[in-house]
Amino acid sequence: MRKKLLSLALAVVMCLSLAPVALAAEGVAGFNDVPQGVWYWDDLEYALYNGYISGTSSDTFSPNAPFSRGMCVTILGRMVGAATTGGSSRFEDVSPESWYGPYVAWAADKGYVNGVSKTEFKPDQTITFQEMAVILDNYIKKSGVSLSGYTPSEEYTDAATVSTWAKSSVEAVRGYGLLPTVDGAVRPRASVSRAEATVALVRLAKAAGLGHAPVEQPKPPNYRGDSQVRA
Repeated sequence: MRKKLLSLALAVVMCLSLAPVALAAEGVAGFNDVPQGVWYWDDLEYALYNGYISGTSSDTFSPNAPFSRGMCVTILGRMVGAATTGGSSRFEDVSPESWYGPYVAWAADKGYVNGVSKTEFKPDQTITFQEMAVILDNYIKKSGVSLSGYTPSEEYTDAATVSTWAKSSVEAVRGYGLLPTVDGAVRPRASVSRAEATVALVRLAKAAGLGHAPVEQPKPPNYRGDSQVRA
């Protein structure tokens, strides 16, 4: 029972962390769980400034916490200024009243997302890198957005492990350099963390000309912008 209550509490926190909020004066530096100069620092600053995502509390971001399918669609919708009507989607497990409901309905209507079946979307399930690649690829192709200023990723060292249904999408987003990698590996079936998803979505936003560069925030002592461990 206690585990269920803790899981429910975490889910509520994650949902609330998607609510648009103004960037605090200290920006990313205000989060005590984000190391100084960490590889996702600048992209997180961009996401916070533009209201794509917020912290899980006033002083935490929970960068390693899982990122769900519902969160991915919601942030994508906020990034592009989706016109959500609050209508129902075809998925039986997506309530129109839920925080992600209007965005799932919008994305499904546009053809950006598919369910795990004809009737289920699994909005609370942690998204994998290859699932996120499919959503981003669908958005790029079906919206007709023009991307520029991106840096393609090198060939993935683990490309052979990508599922057949995701291969073309994973390769497409590799060309745009959207997915963060570790030592050249994209880890297609691995779960995406909040930090990793933020980087991927902000890379797309910047390449598509969405959002605005943050007002320069004071950097913490010993900040190193080149201290990235991922590409």
